[in-house]
Amino acid sequence: SPTTLGSVGQCFRATITSTPNTSNFLNLYQHVSGLGAVLAADVGSWPAGIVKRADIIWGVHSVGTVTANLVFDYSQVGGIESPELIRLIKRSSGCSEWEDVSSEFSHNTAAKTFSIVGNSSFSEYSVATQEGDNSLPVELSEFSAKQELKTVSLKWITDSEIENLGFILERHSQKMGLPSFDGAQDDVRFQIASYLTHEGLGGQGSTNEMSAYEFIDEDLNLEMTYIYYLYDVSYQGAKTLLDSVSIILDETEWDRIPDSFSFGNLYPNPFNPQITVPLALPESAEIIITIYDIRGREVRTLCHDNYPAGRHTLLWNGTNSAGKKAATGVYVISYRVKALESGERFHFNRKVLKLE
Repeated sequence: SPTTLGSVGQCFRATITSTPNTSNFLNLYQHVSGLGAVLAADVGSWPAGIVKRADIIWGVHSVGTVTANLVFDYSQVGGIESPELIRLIKRSSGCSEWEDVSSEFSHNTAAKTFSIVGNSSFSEYSVATQEGDNSLPVELSEFSAKQELKTVSLKWITDSEIENLGFILERHSQKMGLPSFDGAQDDVRFQIASYLTHEGLGGQGSTNEMSAYEFIDEDLNLEMTYIYYLYDVSYQGAKTLLDSVSIILDETEWDRIPDSFSFGNLYPNPFNPQITVPLALPESAEIIITIYDIRGREVRTLCHDNYPAGRHTLLWNGTNSAGKKAATGVYVISYRVKALESGERFHFNRKVLKLE
């Protein structure tokens, strides 16, 4: 009798046609780390023409000599909208290269299944899309990680977004000197931020305009390698891996105090939904940052506090003092800085543009 593993539309069935016993049998497993959404990156090389892989792996491994009929059902795998461009791919292990085995299977594009009869060669399988399939819901042009003292600044830019609810960031940490994790150990990742918990990670819905985002990760340790994974989530709830980036923290940068006062570039500008206000202080200082509209009316006080020497990052989420979203337009960010040791003072303004 057939054995089915996985939920309807994201499953496979195996029917052993040889005589199974304690020396001849199949090991079956399924791995889905997201919601079955299409991935834009992978471990190992892909076959020519493949541009995306579904975030689902079906494992079929034999012990002894076994023949079996296999059916892979991808009808409910998120992000797959053009069955005629879907290919069945396989690899021998979590770090090996994928190969296209579609020609060895019968492909029913109406039922969205791949099947084979009397198969005796088993491996890990997944489904992938060829060039020409529908574009990703989010077109990512940049994803970077930069250490800033004891934090990591993650920045990314999208060229366009389609029905994008927002972003999720996951992090994988590894102590330096230990063997690298391979792609089969994605369960060691954990979520550090989400559009549900961090307002600045909310998506733009559908837009053809460029959008810029930033997140500051502060929960870090030295002598670690950090790998960050950026996902977007569609209106339908499909979670799609956009890209990943790794960084090794530098001990010299970790404890470095800035040589002089610096207030960096406001990023991004224009902005929506939030803008980053960086501070670099060689000594402790009283910082007052106030936001005004173009007519000089106060919108809100972003901060009024004493800050120690070092680098600091403030965020304005585009709201006024009442917590309501400020209107689209030009705003003036006014800085008043008083160094608490040298007595040095600064007062200057910068203009920013808030988009709808």
